Parts: sequence; C-alpha cells; structure tokens
Amino acid sequence: MDRKLIYSVILSCATVWGFHYFFGNKAPVDQGVVTVGQQGEVAAGQAIRVPAVENLHKTLQLDPNIDEQKSTSQELLVTLETDLVVATFSSFGGVLKNIAFKEHRGENNKPLQTLTQHKILEDSMLNNSCFLLAFEQNTPYDYLLIDRHQDNDKEVVVFGTQHAGWQVKKTYTLHKDSYKIDVALDFVPQGKVLPINPRLFFMAPFVTELTDNVVQPIILNERSASLEIKSLDDVQGLAWYWAGKRVIFGASDRYFGHMLVSDDNKFVQRAYYNVADKSAVMPILEGYQISEAKTCNLSFYIGPKVYDHLAAVDEQLSDIMSFGWLSWLCKLMLKLLDFVYKFVGNYGLAIVVLSILLRLPFLPLSFYSRGVMEEYQKHQPFIQRIRVKLKNNPQLLQQEIMRYHKDHNLPVAAPLIGCLPILLQLPVLFSLYRVLSNYLDLYQAPFYGWITDLSAKDPFYVLPVLMGLSMIWQQSLTPGGDGRQRVVMGFSALVMTVVFAGFPAGVVLYWFMNNILTIGEDYLRRLFVKKDNYAPTTIYKK
Repeated sequence: MDRKLIYSVILSCATVWGFHYFFGNKAPVDQGVVTVGQQGEVAAGQAIRVPAVENLHKTLQLDPNIDEQKSTSQELLVTLETDLVVATFSSFGGVLKNIAFKEHRGENNKPLQTLTQHKILEDSMLNNSCFLLAFEQNTPYDYLLIDRHQDNDKEVVVFGTQHAGWQVKKTYTLHKDSYKIDVALDFVPQGKVLPINPRLFFMAPFVTELTDNVVQPIILNERSASLEIKSLDDVQGLAWYWAGKRVIFGASDRYFGHMLVSDDNKFVQRAYYNVADKSAVMPILEGYQISEAKTCNLSFYIGPKVYDHLAAVDEQLSDIMSFGWLSWLCKLMLKLLDFVYKFVGNYGLAIVVLSILLRLPFLPLSFYSRGVMEEYQKHQPFIQRIRVKLKNNPQLLQQEIMRYHKDHNLPVAAPLIGCLPILLQLPVLFSLYRVLSNYLDLYQAPFYGWITDLSAKDPFYVLPVLMGLSMIWQQSLTPGGDGRQRVVMGFSALVMTVVFAGFPAGVVLYWFMNNILTIGEDYLRRLFVKKDNYAPTTIYKK
C-alpha cells in the first residue's frame, strides 16, 4: 500500500476527529474552584463553593419568595419597539415578559423569541420572565406603570412598587440600534426602614424550536480577562464575584445570549445559577445590603450571537460564539461570508463562491504538489524493487533509495509535499466548519430545491451522498494503486459520507464544493502541464 493512500486516510480521519475535538461544544475544565473555609481570601472572578457562612459566603438563595397576596387588578402589558426588537413588559413583577427579534426569523417566518414557557416552572413567577427583583422576605408582585417615553434613539419604560417601607423603581432603556438593555434600580426609603437585600433574576435564552439547543453558562474570569463557557453541571453550587465594574455573566444557547455586561455601581456581590432543567436556567445577581437611598445601573446584552452586534456592546462578547483556538480565523471567515452574501443574496450560493475564493491562493501549490506526487508515483515500482532486493541490508537500502532519488531528481519529502495543500487548508476547513455550524443567519436560510435550512442536515441526504461520490471520483484520479487500495479508498469515502450525513447542510455543501474544486484543479492541470517521459536508470529496471 503506497504512502499517499496512508497519508490520505490518516488526514481524513484526523479532519473529522479535529472537528469534534477542537470545535465541539465543550466547556473548559473549571480551574481554581475554592471551598470557603480552606482559604482566607477568594480572588476576584474565582468560582467559590458556598457553605452556610456569613456575608459574601452565605447560603445561595435560588428561589424568590413571592408575595402570596397577588393583586386583583388586571395585568398591564407595555410593548416597546426598536429597529431590532419588540419587547413586552408586564406590571406583574415589573418584568420583561417577551422579546422578539425582528431580523431573525424561524419556523413560519415568525420572529425568534428567547423567553418561553417552561413546564417545570409552570407555577413560578420566574416562568417566562426576565429581571424579576426579589428580596429575602416577600417579593412584591404588583407594579404600577410610572412612565413611558422616547428619549432620542431610546425607548424607556418605568415601573414602581412599595416593599417594606421602600419605594422601588425599575427603569428599562432599550437602544434603537443595539441589543443592549439598561436596567436602573432605584431604592428610596419612606421613613425609618430595615435594610433590604435585593436579587435580580434573568432567564437564560432558549429557542424551543431548535431540536439540538443547549444552554451554556458564560462567566468572565477577571483574573485572566477571558470568558469561560461552562456546562450546566459545572456551575451547580458555585458563586462568582468581581472586584471591578466590568462584569460579564449570564448564559447562551445555540444562537442567542442573555448576559450582564456592565455594573457601574458595583451592585453585584455574588452571581450564581438556578438550574431547574437543561432548558430552564436562571442566572441570579445578588446585590449588597441597602440601608439608604441608592440607584444601581446595570446593562445587559439580550440578543443574537452575531459578531457585529456583540462587538458593538463589548468586543470580548464575541468570544461566546465558541470559535475556539482559531477564533481570529473564524471571525475572518465570517466577515468574508457576509461580504460575499451582500453580492449574491443567498447563503448557499455565498458558500459556493467562498469555496472558490479560498481555493485560488492554493492553486499554484496544488498544481506543484500534484505534479510532484504523480512523478513520484511513476517511480514507486522501481523503489519497491530496491526495497525487496535489499530488505536484509537496511543501511545499503537507505543509501540506494537516496541515490535513486538523487539520480532522478526526486525530492525525498515527495509524499509530504503531496499532502502540503491539504495541511495548509485544514485551519481554513476547521474555521469554516465552526462558523457554518453556529451562524445564526444560516438558520432557516434556504439554498435551492429541497435545502430549505442550511443550519440543519439535508433531509434527503442528497448532499452527503454527492459528497461521498465526489470523494470516490477524486480518488479515482490518483495515479497508480491496485484493487485493494481502491477498496480502502471507497471505504474511507463511505465513512465520511456517514459522518457528514448529520452535519448542517451548509457544512456539507462547502465540503462537496471543496472536492469538486480539487477534481477541477486536477483536470485543469492535465490540460496545461506537459507530461514528460522518463527512463529510470538501467540498474533499477530489473
């Protein structure tokens, strides 16, 4: 079996393995978790295990105590609309009850929503709500609408209530061309009152129509200034706090993120999660004890995982797109895809055009490496004869092989040169795989015919089959090889077809186009490259 075949099979397997290992949705290993009581001080941004101790390390309060005496008044719904969202607020709890994203549509062409009803929270005030303000004692249920107005490019709504002698106000500010929502909390004592300890609950996003949706907690590690993407199991019983005003804390699903991004008045003393189930996750921000009039200003990103919108609010937010260690290259591929889409108006066609554009820089190298491999393949029978003849004399065998390469002007590293274009393209393939697998604009984006959603697998498996056939076609153009090698090549194509059958159609389309372009390059090279006859040295003919 020739070396090129071995290298090809190894590279194919490595490519598939690399997709899952480097770019799969996996949370990093939680480092630096400390049990309070074993260490005197806890570093800012460090996860802490919280037993029943005082102040910072007191017991986590995962559920609000809702006032049982609910108002008999009718619920008042207030809808604010910007260029990007339609947000509905409720007087019951003074919460954000629904938010629809106008630029991103799902099934039946309806705007996608991230706040949905969860059966496990059916009787809870937390269900289908965001920004519930809770206290250690009873949490007020009924709020009054105090004000609603426009402020230049902003939409503002204010709710107020009374609690234990305190006047509490919540002011929501929506920005016209941004997914940032500002939440101002005002606490004003009405006479002599006891201190209060507020907590702010906001629901993690979860788009119910996605069959493979997963919620992932997002935390800024203040020590390393990096975002940590964790699994739900990793955050049970943990709490975080930050020394500075810059905070990123929340959660994301496949396409959206709900995160605290600014805390100007250092309201948050601890932050943690209430995980009811894998879809119902509630980040909780626990404030400091308030004993006098205070105003706390918080800012949240409530929107899609779209690079430009994320970066407009906080450049580091783009890291939640889970691009991995090739993040810079993924962002470049994303910009190129969007650039091409502006001209062609179809993401499937944009993937085809992008595939061509990305192959052009490698064209000279592909021609050269393919020529080297074909020339090397011609000499394989004679090199094999040397190996058989001198198999019992390794030292002389090595000398004769080296001399043969020198006499016929063959590079010793010819097999590696043949694989060089593939090796150089692997980072591009990896980054595009990651981008196409997690790009929101591909959701419900059609190509042509039966491909109505480039983010989902091909419903009839036509693209994976075409991709497998293109691999066999490509392998048939490889010079040399016996029947056994052809069987192995066919088997590797079958394995790749099965693996890619469950991949998003956009990813399979790119891989299929990559194979077609490789075949086209080979035919093009044969048209323009003259084939020279050669005559091996006489000593090697027998």
